[in-house]
Order: sequence, then C-alpha cells, then structure tokens
Amino acid sequence: MRLYYISEENDVSRSLAQALQAIPGVAFHAGPPRLGAAISDIWRISPSLVIAELEGKIYQFCDDRQTTKRHLMIDLGTLPGHQRVYGMAFHPDFAENRYVFFCSVGEADDPHGTRVTRFQVSRDESYRVDPASETLIIDWYAGGHNGGCLQFGPDGYWY
Repeated sequence: MRLYYISEENDVSRSLAQALQAIPGVAFHAGPPRLGAAISDIWRISPSLVIAELEGKIYQFCDDRQTTKRHLMIDLGTLPGHQRVYGMAFHPDFAENRYVFFCSVGEADDPHGTRVTRFQVSRDESYRVDPASETLIIDWYAGGHNGGCLQFGPDGYWY
C-alpha cells in the first residue's frame, strides 16, 4: 500500500510531515528546503515500511513509532543510470515473486535516461534487493519533467 508520493500536484510539506510522523526516530537524507527530506515514495509491506530517497537509497524498517533502525535494501544511486528515484511500486503478487519496480532518471538529455526497472527482493528478513536481478522494463528520453509515479491497478496491470 502506498503511503506517500511526492509530486508537484500535492501538498508536499503537509504530506511529508504526516508520513514522517510515523517514524520520528529515523533520519533521512536532507532534501530541498521546501521538502525538508528527499523522500520520493513510502510503501507499507507488512510488517515493514519501505522508503525511497530521491538520491536512490531504499530503506526498510519496522512499522513501529519506536524504531530507530533502518536497513538499506539497495542504493540505486551507485548503479549506472539511476541518479534519482522518482517512483517505486511493489508487484501485487510481491509475497510470491518478490518483485519491486523503480522509476529512475540518469543523465539529462540521455535518450534512454528515464527508466522503469524491476528487481527481486530477498526472501529473508533483510529485504535486500539483488542488483544483479535488474531487468529493464522500458526507457525513454531524460529531459525536463519525467513523471515517475508507478502503480498497479486492481486488475494487476502496471500503470
């Protein structure tokens, strides 16, 4: 279940404050002043929360207000073509297939710089994302506003 998504169309500061109130003991990478933190997406995958930072770090932690520990699932910023993460979605059958999808942007003006990729998450409690499992789903020109919201509809299809 998506808890929060940053976009120009929503009230970013209010939504971000509400989302971060659920996890007051965990700090994140500082973002632009108007955002406060550079978080691009938050998902609840029971019993965990998963947060994507804009710069590419994806964290998992216990869905508990008392938590102070976060676990790095993957740092997409260290992989080629992933400078910023704009969206994240878990496959509707995540419990079975362990697929997570990311929309990320690489170099500006790259004809293949905006991409949607699929990765597989480990089955143990570490929730580690295997970088070697990356599969390119689609890519397009990176220039200007690139979108990035990933969602699966009730029919199980990606939109």
